[in-house]
Amino acid sequence: MANVNMKCPNCGAVLKVKDDCFVCDYCGAIIVSMADIGCAADFTSLEAFKKRIDGTKKTFILHIDVDKDKYIDDMIIKGKLKLAESYLKDGKFYRVSESLKGVPDTSFAVQRLLFLAEAGAKDELQLFAAYSGDITAFKHYNALVKSCGDENRRIYEHIARQCAENKKINAQIEKGKELINLNMPKEALSYAMEMRNKYPYYARAWELLIMAKCVSDEKYDPSEDLGFFMACPDAEPAITGGEVDYYGTPKNVSPIIYERCRKIKSKKYERKKVTYKYLITPLSVLLFLFLMLGFWKILEAILG
Repeated sequence: MANVNMKCPNCGAVLKVKDDCFVCDYCGAIIVSMADIGCAADFTSLEAFKKRIDGTKKTFILHIDVDKDKYIDDMIIKGKLKLAESYLKDGKFYRVSESLKGVPDTSFAVQRLLFLAEAGAKDELQLFAAYSGDITAFKHYNALVKSCGDENRRIYEHIARQCAENKKINAQIEKGKELINLNMPKEALSYAMEMRNKYPYYARAWELLIMAKCVSDEKYDPSEDLGFFMACPDAEPAITGGEVDYYGTPKNVSPIIYERCRKIKSKKYERKKVTYKYLITPLSVLLFLFLMLGFWKILEAILG
């Protein structure tokens, strides 16, 4: 696939890909994308599901303007900002405030780092997708929105509304998990279907449905539904990190799903071993013998 140079909408410089975002090294802008889907779509095919998501991507553009900050000439402070950013990306949130000691906290760049560290999010995309609760209650939220312009303020207010909505959705999802824990598979499956239909682009809704199917059907193979789970906009930034284990199970999903994937893959592996042992290997030996016999006949004809 050819590389495409995306331009920064803030200053026009070429953007670089960094984690789940695009960043501008020149002006400090951060561009994060998230699907904003308001109605259900056809889930009959994974391709149609992904197409629907890709067609509704929206972009949040945060104008950080680090290079225009009044402290930019102070290389020590600039270095501390970069160090704090690296700690944030590595998930070492407790180190962020430590690395910013001595840096005036009046700028948006500093308040953003402190706020994200307090929320336990690597960036705004992860916060939008993963956090469940009231982010306006955080110590640094008010200072953050006061330090940024109207455009950035609207973005953080939108993120705050989504985080509050995430809390409501997660509370509903937990009710389905409680039905599973109470050994009520039929009720759990019915409720999970309802949640999937209500929140078709929410990864945890798909996870609940897969869990309910696992406990309802001993022969159920979750691989197809896991494709829908992984395609959800919040799956990678909020849950899996884009990683799967040896059994093809996305990271950080329910042990119920993990065990089913392990069981199915183990069975497929055993069938493959049996097939090789009792079918492919004997046929390979017979084929080799026929070839050797044919070669011997040809050799006899030439020499005879």
